Amino acid sequence: SQHIQAGMEVFADYGEGYFADVLENDWVHIPMSEDYEESDNIVWRFWSTVHGQVDTSYAKLLWTFIRQLAAHNGRLLAALPSDANDVPKAVKLGTAMFSVPNVVRTPEWLEKNGQCIDNIRPDQSTIEQAGRGAFATRPLRMGDVIAPAPLLHIWRDDSLNEYEEDYDDGTVQPFHEYQLLLNYCFSHPRSSLLLYPYSPVVNYINHDGKEPNAFIRWSDRNHHKFEWKNRTVEDILLNETHPGLMLEFVAARDIDVGEEIFINYGKGWEEAWNKYVKDWEPHPYDKNYVSPSTLNEHPTVLTSKEQENYPYPENVFISCYVDFEAVVKHSRRHIYKWIETEGLFDYQTYSHPCEIISRDALGFYTAKFDSGFIVHDLPRKAIEFSHHPYTSDQFMSHVFRHEMEIPDEIFPEKWMDK
Repeated sequence: SQHIQAGMEVFADYGEGYFADVLENDWVHIPMSEDYEESDNIVWRFWSTVHGQVDTSYAKLLWTFIRQLAAHNGRLLAALPSDANDVPKAVKLGTAMFSVPNVVRTPEWLEKNGQCIDNIRPDQSTIEQAGRGAFATRPLRMGDVIAPAPLLHIWRDDSLNEYEEDYDDGTVQPFHEYQLLLNYCFSHPRSSLLLYPYSPVVNYINHDGKEPNAFIRWSDRNHHKFEWKNRTVEDILLNETHPGLMLEFVAARDIDVGEEIFINYGKGWEEAWNKYVKDWEPHPYDKNYVSPSTLNEHPTVLTSKEQENYPYPENVFISCYVDFEAVVKHSRRHIYKWIETEGLFDYQTYSHPCEIISRDALGFYTAKFDSGFIVHDLPRKAIEFSHHPYTSDQFMSHVFRHEMEIPDEIFPEKWMDK
């Protein structure tokens, strides 16, 4: 949204709803956008009043008085500089940027303290049916850190779902199943501690139990708190509210550009996966599931009238890629015809749920959108099937759930509490 200089930290707007729970606490003062806007106005008026002379006794007294007036609003007070001498910098940068003094780091600081996170990119895995994988973006030498992985610590039981299913014969069966989250966590079979890595792309790294080209180890950076290995799981989970552990994915050999990255998920994971594949049977409640990718390969899409007799599975919906602004611009007499614009298929913002009204003899479609807008002459390539939220095969009943295993030799004994 603006020019970002080299070494500058990147920020995104999470929306003020992200802090909704925090804002209910009177003792927590996190400035919101309106607080920074008001504080910008205050510092500018103060600066103008004292004619930029902030080091006079009058200016210091006035600034103290202004902060006392703002004390009734803790968020506004937190947005204001604490010292009058800092006002010139706040005027220049804006109070929001002033509040993060180390927002720009020097190349020397980054070289010493930073780590590269663009050594890998996501793409279709070379393993059949594995989905996505992580691939090297540059040559990596044996021993290179492929990616750091800061970790969120979680109770294992917090990823457990407990529910009941009603069957046609009137019986009710309770189930205890782990959430999908478990598949992306690291842990140990004898531990109740789950560790979720939240570094970019590392969750796409797949398993190879025979010849993995990478392995995991604990980081030696300051971000990793080595002393936690001497604490119990209960102590960490009850008393630490911020991440303090970090793994690293390391090249086990030289890796070429474009080569997929693999680690060994552990013997227990591999045995559990092989058993799951061997014993797998479709669950009765999932027997009507069809993958959108299968439907997207069909040359024809059924109209809403045809779907009355041949309905699509409940797990999918239809969307159409349409650039409404371009369609309206090129329309004649309010008849809106589909037009392909640059980047149309590159962004989900152009994908809109739609109803297929008709299909002509040449294979072009007319679609109606939630807004009531009707677009004609859509080609088949502009129509796509997608999953409804939480209906993909990874969310089916009784699917595979198992954490990736941290090797015994590096897993702290204090954390083995099961």
